[in-house]
Amino acid sequence: MSPSHRRSPSSHPQQSPPKPSAFPQEAEKQGPKKSIPINEPNAQPEKKSSAPKQSPVTQEQKAAAEKILNFYREHFPQYKALKTISSINDRFDKLKSSFHLPAVLDYQLDNDTIISVDTQFLPLPPLSALDEDKPEVPPLAYTPTNAPLHQYYEELNRLLTALDAVESHGVKAIREKRRDLARRVEREAERVERWK
Repeated sequence: MSPSHRRSPSSHPQQSPPKPSAFPQEAEKQGPKKSIPINEPNAQPEKKSSAPKQSPVTQEQKAAAEKILNFYREHFPQYKALKTISSINDRFDKLKSSFHLPAVLDYQLDNDTIISVDTQFLPLPPLSALDEDKPEVPPLAYTPTNAPLHQYYEELNRLLTALDAVESHGVKAIREKRRDLARRVEREAERVERWK
C-alpha cells in the first residue's frame, strides 16, 4: 500500500460500550431498565386430554373376551398346521417342476469302475411294478454328474421329515391333507430311487 492510502489510527477512534456507573443518579440518566419475561414450563395452561374416559368392563365384555381367547387357543394350532402343510405342498410342487433328470448318469460297478449311461436309453420300470421285477442295476455313483439327482432325492426326504413334524391336533382334515401330500412325495421319491 502506498503511504497516501494508509489510515491513521486517530482518524477513526474506536467507541467502547458505556460502562455502568457506580452512581445511581447517572444510571437514571441512561434510561429505564428493560426486563425480559421468562415463561416457566409449569406456567402454561394445562391441555385437556382428548381421550375418552373408559367405562368399567362389564361381565358380558369379560365373557366375550374369554370366548375369543379360547377360540384362538383352540383353532390357531390347527390353522398353523394347515398353513404348514400348504407351504410344504408349494415347496414340493416347485421342487418337482424345477427338477430335470441329467442326460447322463454315472453308475459304480463292483470293481469300483464308473460307467456313464445315457438316461434316454435306460429302461425305467413303472412304479406299479413289484420290487422283485426291478432289473439289477449297479448303485448310482456319488459324482458331480449325479449331484442333481442325489440332491433332489434328499430334498424329497426333507419334505417328508417336515410333514412328519406337523401335528394334526386330532383333526381329521389335517390328518388327511398331511397323508395325501406324504403319499405324493413318497411316490416321487420312489420314482427317483429307481434310478439309484
